[in-house]
Amino acid sequence: MSELLENKTQRIKNRKLIQKHQKVVYEVLEKALQAKALSHAYLFVGPKGCMKKEMALLLAQSIFCGSDELIIEETLNEEDQEIARRVAEGNYGDFLWIDGYRKNQISKEEVDEIQGLFAKTSLEKSDAKIYVLDHVENTSISAMNSLLKFLEEPSNNVYAILTTDNIE
Repeated sequence: MSELLENKTQRIKNRKLIQKHQKVVYEVLEKALQAKALSHAYLFVGPKGCMKKEMALLLAQSIFCGSDELIIEETLNEEDQEIARRVAEGNYGDFLWIDGYRKNQISKEEVDEIQGLFAKTSLEKSDAKIYVLDHVENTSISAMNSLLKFLEEPSNNVYAILTTDNIE
């Protein structure tokens, strides 16, 4: 995750690129935040380089900052900038990013770990808990079955963000 989320300057550039080149996704998510009508799960699909990972991060940061729109990191107060930074670094107690590309396979044990961790009380100020399964297409069959059960019975304030290069 670190190469994706290098630093604040790069995250700001990424947000601007998303806003410019992924207008529909940006506007849909912004309207969902404004209406407080977020879904419990999102699937971002597209070829490598279409900024789905960056969008997943931006959405997670926005939820944790309690924003009613997608955050503009450079305009946040100090507390929210700290939250955004910690999320980007993967150092936020209620945020879990599992990289199925680097691992080559997301295991059932990892999905069970998500379920166990997210069944507990939030560790952070926000009540939200978010997990990202990057390259979800690399999930084992048993992990996918476990994940589907978890997705079918969403808990309050638990959000799943799944990314894939291949919709099939």
